[in-house]
Amino acid sequence: MELNTPRLTMRPIIPADAVALFETLGDPHVMRFSVAGAHQSVADTAGWIEHGIRHQSAHGFAMYAVLRRCDGDIVGQCGLEVLADGRTEIGYRLRRDQWGRGYAAEAAKAWLDYGFSTLRLSRIVAMIEPGNRRSIRVAEKIGMQAGASETFHGIPVIAYFAEAPATPDGARSAIRTE
Repeated sequence: MELNTPRLTMRPIIPADAVALFETLGDPHVMRFSVAGAHQSVADTAGWIEHGIRHQSAHGFAMYAVLRRCDGDIVGQCGLEVLADGRTEIGYRLRRDQWGRGYAAEAAKAWLDYGFSTLRLSRIVAMIEPGNRRSIRVAEKIGMQAGASETFHGIPVIAYFAEAPATPDGARSAIRTE
């Protein structure tokens, strides 16, 4: 399965993507607000990819590679992941030289729409540290709202959320809770 936007293609991450994704996931500036921190080696990224492949197999979705359609360059990752408590989180990270171009919001909006329309999720969250202004802007741009403050992996965060759009009769159109 691929997701396409006017400027981006998102496809499942494969082991051969490790070097390209390490440019993003190994950058301390990009990973400043990551609970796991920056990857220290391509092998760390390869392990992260294997986790994603298992997640995809178990749930039918995961973090995907984000490629520019104009040249096929991998510029980051975006997708959905089931958290330990059963909530589904949207995540997005882009290579630092791609910041400020609107790619994160474009990719995340496509995943939000896919999560509601195709996966039929009822709610999607984004666990964001209060100091992560860039991520907060992306969440707000795609229509997420600030929810409760909570602790996530020992770190204070704000649980941003979006809910499935209501149908004409006022019910929520999505039903899947994972």
